[in-house]
Amino acid sequence: MSYFTKVSAADADGDLDLTKHVNFTSGMILGVDDFTQEFAYLAGRDQWLARDALGYGTISGLSVRIEEDAEKGHRVMILPGAAVSPRGQFICVPSAQCAYLNQWLAAARAEDLVKYVKTINAPVTSPPTSPPPAATNEITLYVVLCYRDCATDNVPIPGEPCRSEDELTAASRITDDFSLELRFESPNQPEEAKVREYVEWLKKIKISETDASTPIADFIEAIRARWLAPASPPVTSPTVLQIRTTDISEYMRTAFRVWVTELRIILSERKTGCAVEMTGGAKLEDCVLLAELRIPLVPISTGWEVSDTKEIELDEKKRPFLLHLRILQEWMLYAYEQTLAIAPTTDPITPTLLDSLSDVNVPTPVDGQVLFFEGGEWIAKTPAASGGLDTAGGDLSGTYPNPTVSQLQGKPVDEKTPTKNDILTWDGAKWIPRAVQVESPLLLPFATIDVFKPIGIFDIWFNVDAPNNAAEIRKEDLDVKHITPLFELDDETSPDSPFLQKFEVDVQEFGRMGRNFFRIQLKGFSPKFTRLRFDFDIENINVISGTKVLSVQKYARRNNIRFLGESKSKVTIFVRFP
Repeated sequence: MSYFTKVSAADADGDLDLTKHVNFTSGMILGVDDFTQEFAYLAGRDQWLARDALGYGTISGLSVRIEEDAEKGHRVMILPGAAVSPRGQFICVPSAQCAYLNQWLAAARAEDLVKYVKTINAPVTSPPTSPPPAATNEITLYVVLCYRDCATDNVPIPGEPCRSEDELTAASRITDDFSLELRFESPNQPEEAKVREYVEWLKKIKISETDASTPIADFIEAIRARWLAPASPPVTSPTVLQIRTTDISEYMRTAFRVWVTELRIILSERKTGCAVEMTGGAKLEDCVLLAELRIPLVPISTGWEVSDTKEIELDEKKRPFLLHLRILQEWMLYAYEQTLAIAPTTDPITPTLLDSLSDVNVPTPVDGQVLFFEGGEWIAKTPAASGGLDTAGGDLSGTYPNPTVSQLQGKPVDEKTPTKNDILTWDGAKWIPRAVQVESPLLLPFATIDVFKPIGIFDIWFNVDAPNNAAEIRKEDLDVKHITPLFELDDETSPDSPFLQKFEVDVQEFGRMGRNFFRIQLKGFSPKFTRLRFDFDIENINVISGTKVLSVQKYARRNNIRFLGESKSKVTIFVRFP
């Protein structure tokens, strides 16, 4: 069941044999079946190449995000991208897709929800808390992308008289398409799981610089015993195997050869790996996993909905994806360079142990002395305080290990002792520590709001900066689509629910009577109200300043401006009227 964008899908024809192509001969009459078969053969080889030579999974994009809509609640957003399916089909999602989780849960079958919703008990603490933590409900859903094709572009076709309307036209094209689904079960991807498991097993084999490698025949038999024997638990642990560093290339080449020749077909649950296995259309699911969602739920009268107090967990660890050859090439070259950088020299230096030193002349050593070899013997000497390797250079002066920064880029630093919050400033001759001169922010009223008769209509003059008021509020940011986070107008006088009543508003702009001048009409307004509160979200209201578009908050910070009634990202203004 899916609540992503609907597509009209048609499965591939399962009767076509992808191993056959047309044998064109002179005088041969070609029909629809011949052209269809030839296309199936050519397309099937492309799919075979992609599936078996490259693999399958996400190629680019298709990022999965969890967002929250103010009206419809949590939704799953899939960004545009491309993937290769398990049957080798290229799947393109050209525009962002979304599914609202509460709508999906409302449409799901009750028996499925009963089956898949889990109750998770809170962990027991020691000592136990009182009252004990409440259990939570959770459901796991899988975001799945599938390949589909659909018939399009109907054209008239000849035929017998007295036909129904459906028989007058036929599709002239087949379009590549896709479907996105939320499922209770993950799609079957055995080869992806086994590839990861096999590589992880190989990584656990012990690598030694000195000990001999496990015999190659025993190494191969260990692989077969682990991956082909149906024993449980596994009969061979990789930790009992060993490879010497000089033999790694040979053993890994052998491990990958065994994977290709003996393991891949069996572990990927296929018979031969031939193109004919793609024949069968709907018998082979053509879908890839994008993400796993663990969604906290709360019960409602009609079933379940997503909890507003707990986070949805998004897990993409099992998503298959493909790195293109260019990035693999760059990574390989980087790894090669790193290997060369740490490779041992052909003439390694043998360290000299203290016990093997001869001709040592150290009658009374003192702290700080080091051994120097002079005149055929080792002598204890104190390193020179200046000169030699102990002297600092460049912008540093003094000696190691405690040099002093005396210059920056060759320019001298003043010896004056800095105080807290000082900064280094250049006076034309040297760097001098000076106190930061902080200019007090300009404090402005963000807007002037006047009551306009009849009651319920208000005029608003925005005062974004001074003295020229050069930045202009964009009317589209005050549109009714965004009014909930921008204006909150509350009744202070109600004894039952103070500051809770909200109004819908209609924003108007009056023929450019003045810069930043707007009029709003409150819907459902009553004359009994005597005071309203306007909350302006200055983080999401934008201004135009020259050629730039900035939020009011960012524009004010850049120009060292603060507004009366400002708190974090909101400016609050109260208005009284008769």
